[in-house]
This record gives sequence, structure tokens and C-alpha cells, in this order.
Amino acid sequence: MHFFGAHDPISYLDAYRPEDLPTQFQDIREDGFDTVCLLLPWHALFEHADKGDLHPWYLQRLLTLMDQANQTGLKVMGRLFYAHSPVATLEGLRHDRQYALLHQPEQGVARLGRQAQSLSAAVLSHPAWAGAFVTWEDFWPCFQGPPSWDDDSRLRVGRDSGFSDWIRRHRLVQQAEASGLPEENGVWRVPSHHSPGMRLWIAFFDHVLRERVLGACAPHFPELGIEVRVDAYPVPGPQGVIEWVHFDLFDDWAGPRYLYWGPFYGMANQGERINAQTARDGLRHLLQRFKGPRRPVIDQFNFTDETLDFASHNARIQDDELPAFISESAEMIRQETSGYWLWAYRDYRENWLVNPSFQRQGAGWEVDAGDELTFASAPARAVLGPGARLSQVFQPEMRAQAPQGAYRDFLCDVVLDNPNAETSLQALFDGQVLTASRLASGELRFSVPGGLLNWQRCQITLLNAGPTPVALRGVYFHGFVQRLRVRDEFGAPGPLLNAVRALNRALTLPRQA
Repeated sequence: MHFFGAHDPISYLDAYRPEDLPTQFQDIREDGFDTVCLLLPWHALFEHADKGDLHPWYLQRLLTLMDQANQTGLKVMGRLFYAHSPVATLEGLRHDRQYALLHQPEQGVARLGRQAQSLSAAVLSHPAWAGAFVTWEDFWPCFQGPPSWDDDSRLRVGRDSGFSDWIRRHRLVQQAEASGLPEENGVWRVPSHHSPGMRLWIAFFDHVLRERVLGACAPHFPELGIEVRVDAYPVPGPQGVIEWVHFDLFDDWAGPRYLYWGPFYGMANQGERINAQTARDGLRHLLQRFKGPRRPVIDQFNFTDETLDFASHNARIQDDELPAFISESAEMIRQETSGYWLWAYRDYRENWLVNPSFQRQGAGWEVDAGDELTFASAPARAVLGPGARLSQVFQPEMRAQAPQGAYRDFLCDVVLDNPNAETSLQALFDGQVLTASRLASGELRFSVPGGLLNWQRCQITLLNAGPTPVALRGVYFHGFVQRLRVRDEFGAPGPLLNAVRALNRALTLPRQA
């Protein structure tokens, strides 16, 4: 399963609490899992884009996770160069590192190789390390971005990326001409989205992923895996008929192949609710399509999915059919795969705040001059004296994982060091006092109407309006909770935990002769 602790995929490396790891990892083992996948965020581990030096604080955080996994009997897989990061920078928002593979291919590949070498030197000898993989998703901007740019930009990318040379080298000139791909002085412009030339751009993206990304990383990570893009892209065909073009299956790749699966695969995705048998048929179709010399791994077994902008229309398994689907998938997974991973073993709140649990003390936070506020360690917390204010300014557009229109209202949840203590803590959003409530977990929850949100700049402020100090262990600002319903965001058992445990037991039974 993918491990985020009590946090979300972006903030977890910044935010997990070392003192929580023994219990969390023991729960994972007892629930039947043997391996955790750690996302290795590019911008955090490598602070400087052009250098191969690992950030010492983030490296130590990674090693601490691996040490505890090893002590609990868990293995660790690493997702290399995860695109999102706890470090909110303009460079990360623009995807400069990914685009370097198009704008400056030689330099971009060389940089990726240096950083892969540095990372491998830090993790390969660790007893918990079990291998690494890269995904199309973390380099998706290379495919998705350029077709939406203006003509001049698409012409430059067509030249600088090697796209035009690739067309000539692979004798695709006739295909480029037949698809109406614009050409100027021997340079083919990157096609626009949903135009016939996208067939060539899809194939070129697969080339970039194979030759540049995998090519840079494979020499440093034995048995490097690749997560394959399993869906298809609509391209106009003859007489305007839409044809669905698939991406490279990587069926000749020597390392393992990873697949993501959800009930939406192969469905109409018009909001339909499907039964367990229909969902299993979709999973079987995926696995049959990706049959090869070695069995694939389902690295995202997403039998439920609340992802904003998709959950409203994607096909979903009926709630009362979910336990049967999970438990009855065991034989197919056993026969056709090398295992499965859950994307969200624990439900998570998408958190837009940097350093949300004060593991880096005050980094990312603002303290008013004269406030009685201290940052303590072991355990990490912020201690607000009477009248103290703690603020963070953030840009939603740099942190949100869905378009603005997909969100509604927002919440700010505050984890108190003493969940049972009475407190006069207040929260202000851009100066406006928020309404507070108390959750069963002891957390304070402040409601933020969506209409208050400025997507370019917001400020959340916590004020101790009482006479005694208040100690905080974490803050979540979120408008979305990803739920797989195995364990909730507080770690409590969810309605599907028993079905997952049963699946894991079935997969670890001895094989019949």
C-alpha cells in the first residue's frame, strides 16, 4: 500500500510524526500488507534543480521511514521523482524539471541521471529497500502541456524536443503529412489537442518516457519498473470518426510493469453504478490486455474513488457490492498479477499547508512580532501563549489537485496536543473569524465558505484568545477527502477493512499444486 501516514501524498514527507510510525506500520502489517510504497518528491529531495545533492533533512526523513518499516517487517518500494511536493515553488508549479526533457533534452536527461544516481546511492543498500518505479503521471506535463500552447511555442517545442527529428528518423513523414501536422522549414509543429496529429505526439511522449526518463534512471535502479498508462486518447479519424489511441504497453520492458485500475476502466463513465461482476469483468479485461512474459502489479487498486472532477461521472461499484468485489477478486489477482497496492489505505485530507505538523518548526509559518509562541520538538508542536498568532499565506492554485470549480466549501482542522483540553483557540481566514466545532477525535474544525477563497492568495491565522498556552500538533486546510473506506482519516477501521483483510489472507495462502 502507498503510505502517507495521517497526511496526504503531497505533504506526508514533511508532516509525518516519527513517534506515530510504530503503531501505523504495525497496523499495516496486521491488516495483511507486506510492503509500503513511498512517494519520493523530486523538488523536496533535490532542492536545486541542476544539482545532484540530496536535501539532508528530507533524506533523513526518508531513511527514518525505511528504518521503521524494516523494524516492523515491511519492505519499501519507491516511486521515483514524484511530481508533487511539500515544497511550494513557482518552479514546481510550472513543471520546469519535466519540461526540461523537451526544451533541453540532453541537459534534462543528464540531470535526471545524476539525481537518480544520488538517490540510488542513498537507498539501495538499505535492508528494507525492495525496488523502484517511475510513472507516466509524474511526467505527464510533457504530453499534456505543449498541444495547448500557441503556434510559436509549439513550433519551438517541435524543434527543440527532437520531435521533428524523431518523425524523420522513424520514417513517419508521410503520416505527419497525412494527419495535417503543420510544418515550417523542416520543423513539424506539435499538434493541438484532439487533432489527427496527436497520434504522433502520443507515440513521441512514449518515446520520451522510455528513452529519456527510464533511460536516465534504469542504470541506477536494478529491475526498474514503469507504471503504464492504461487508458486511451480520442483522436479524429477518417470522416471525423473518433478513434481511441492507446499508449505504449511497454510489454517488452525488462522490469516490472505497474497498472492502475478503477471501476471506470472500460465503462461509459456516465455516472453509472455497476455490480461486482461487471467490475471484475473490467479488471479481467485490463489484465488480459497487459499479459506478457511477467505478470504485472496493480499499483493502484482503487475500488472506490472520490477524486474531485471525476467521482461525479466515473462509474462506481454499488456500495453493497463492494465487499464481494474485493474478496472475490482474490483468485484473479493471484493468477494474473504479482500483487496489488492500495492507493489510499488510509483516507486523507488534501492539505494545502506547508509544514503542517511543525516537523520543521516554523518553516512556512509567520509569527507576529512580540507573540509568545515557541516551536518544540520531540514531539513537534507549536505552543501559542495568550494572545499569540500563527499564520500561513498560501496560493490555492499552487496546491489544489483539481480545478477551482470542483471545490465547494473548505475546512481547517486543528490537532491539539491535548485533544481533551478546553481551549479558546480562534481561526481567521483573511481576517474573518471562522465558526468552530469539535470532532469526535478531539480536533477543532473551522468552516471556511468557498466564496471567501482567493485562489491567488489566502491567509489562515490561528489565535490563542484564552489565558493559558495552547499546543498544536498539526493543521489541515482542505476542501476534499480521498476515501477508499479501508481506514478513515483518523486511522479508525472503515467499512471495507475486513474485506481487504480477507483478500490479503487469500493471497498469502499456499498455492495449490
